[in-house]
Amino acid sequence: MNSIKDKLSKRGITQVEIARMLNVKPSSVHNVISGKRKTPRIRLAISLATGCSIDELWNDNKIKKAPSSGRNTAVNVGTATTVPEDGDVLQAGM
Repeated sequence: MNSIKDKLSKRGITQVEIARMLNVKPSSVHNVISGKRKTPRIRLAISLATGCSIDELWNDNKIKKAPSSGRNTAVNVGTATTVPEDGDVLQAGM
């Protein structure tokens, strides 16, 4: 898989250019690309600049186990995913 930096480079776009468009510091763009920050506005700009979805670029929508509450529930960023006893997966909003 190509890195975000590679994808930007292939399109001839620099982190500094994205920072200027958004009126933020280049370090802010770098921190989002490196995964240190998850600023939605910067992620969207990078997504548009690369032509890739946010999910493709950051793949941080992995299902994570919810804190122990006695229920069999997993949490997916942006949606709730419930795993019933029979093993079928149901997602909220579907």
